[in-house]
Amino acid sequence: MTQPTYRRALIAARKDLDRLQREREEIDRKIARLRQTIISLGAVTRESKKREKQKHFISEKEPLTEAVQSVIAASEVPLHPQGIRRILQDLGYHITSSNPSASIWSVLKRLEDKRTHSGTGVVRMYEKRDKDDPKGEKGPRAFGYWWGDQNPPKPWVKSDLWEKARERSKTRTAEKASKKAEAETVKKS
Repeated sequence: MTQPTYRRALIAARKDLDRLQREREEIDRKIARLRQTIISLGAVTRESKKREKQKHFISEKEPLTEAVQSVIAASEVPLHPQGIRRILQDLGYHITSSNPSASIWSVLKRLEDKRTHSGTGVVRMYEKRDKDDPKGEKGPRAFGYWWGDQNPPKPWVKSDLWEKARERSKTRTAEKASKKAEAETVKKS
């Protein structure tokens, strides 16, 4: 095989992989939605106690990270962490932590960091902006988390709130270090 032939094969393989990843993401979304539908319909139809116990046994054994990811994947729009908590409670998922909200925030942050380091889409923060503020200069009207690489419906846009917070933190740390060094210089003289 010649160099151009290898290059064409590589390009074709990358396109195929992208297509399959998009298909898998859509299938995962459908599975998550169906799981929630089955649980909800089971509660409405008052399934037998045995089935109800099986439902709770399965959901309680699922790690919080997977449960949060499933809730986000099944959603039609990005979800705020408190919304995720309410949905988990409605589905009968018991968070054993003494501070469930903090646990959910921690999971979301970890999932977003995983995306940042691996380069693949797991969970991203999105924000909803006012129509008269498309650049978000006034700040977001709402924010939520979305699963996957496909974009959520408009008016949701990718958020850079975490990046802005990290930059502010770095700036404050540098300012504190500068003031401390300045104070030590004044002290020595």
